[in-house]
Amino acid sequence: MSDGLTVAVVEPATPVGKEILHVLAERDFPVGRLVALAGRRYAGSAVEFRGESVAMTPAEGFGFDGVDLAFVAARTPMGTELIERARTSGCLVVDLGGHCALKNDVPLVIPELNCQDIQFHKGVIASPRPAAVELAMVLAPIHRVTRVKRAVITSFHPLSESGESAMDELTSQIRDLFTFKDTSSRVFPHQIAFNLIPVVGGFAEDRHTLEERAIEAEIRKILKADTMSLSVTCMQVPVFYAHAASVVVETDGEMDPQTLKKVLAHQQGLELRDDPGQDVYPTQVDALGLDECLVGRIRRDDAFDHGVAFFTACDNVRKGSAVNAVQIAELALAGRSAKRD
Repeated sequence: MSDGLTVAVVEPATPVGKEILHVLAERDFPVGRLVALAGRRYAGSAVEFRGESVAMTPAEGFGFDGVDLAFVAARTPMGTELIERARTSGCLVVDLGGHCALKNDVPLVIPELNCQDIQFHKGVIASPRPAAVELAMVLAPIHRVTRVKRAVITSFHPLSESGESAMDELTSQIRDLFTFKDTSSRVFPHQIAFNLIPVVGGFAEDRHTLEERAIEAEIRKILKADTMSLSVTCMQVPVFYAHAASVVVETDGEMDPQTLKKVLAHQQGLELRDDPGQDVYPTQVDALGLDECLVGRIRRDDAFDHGVAFFTACDNVRKGSAVNAVQIAELALAGRSAKRD
């Protein structure tokens, strides 16, 4: 690693951080020097990038001088401080932690939907939370054809969203249950093994969770649809990777299932899996490793005059996080180069 950009990745040992490194290498991103920044838990250990071992540097107090690009994958308060420090130093920041997603002067981007917004950045571009990526990818083509009046969504969140400790808790609980031992819960307030927990994140004052309200707000911002009525319920499910969602949509105009399939088939980044007679429909396992969001179980919904329902699945650490963020960086750097030319 010599020629190319100096690229920082914050928290590269987490599931999302590891996938960012994998995607950077896979897409031959022009990394000349990698700076691996970590919190106290990982500082001093190393990560591998393109066959080389890279020692992790403590993120606290890091100055970003000489760094061209930073991927901030930390959702902790440290992320906000690092973003401001990086931006001030002239480093382009891709925020994956939700710190800047809803700020008016920060573009919130899914390249397949609103890549044109990247040009308006002031040093920071936000990549949406994985559930918002998945849902906006499906709602956007419908909204372009006939306005989405409302959507009722149940979002199924994998444990990797909560980090490796959450995945370890599921593994240990399954082991305890199969050896007839009592389980213990530290990451979640209830047993997660063989269970669904109807809460993701902390509660807001209105009894919705902060995650639910953030997903709604991010979808509206991406689609530029301030009046779209959205109702999201987030479920924590005992699955390691990949989001899924059950969605019911009411549209302004008629949208029958066959028309909807044609609309979705033309959206870049979506893949139809919709042949229920042959047991073809999206599952979280099927979405693993894909850059596309899957959609299927398309049917009319009789609760609304113009109602359709469908099911989606998307790899949360790949397209939902790492691929989307690297795509943003590629386009931002291409735009910067075009301006110089």
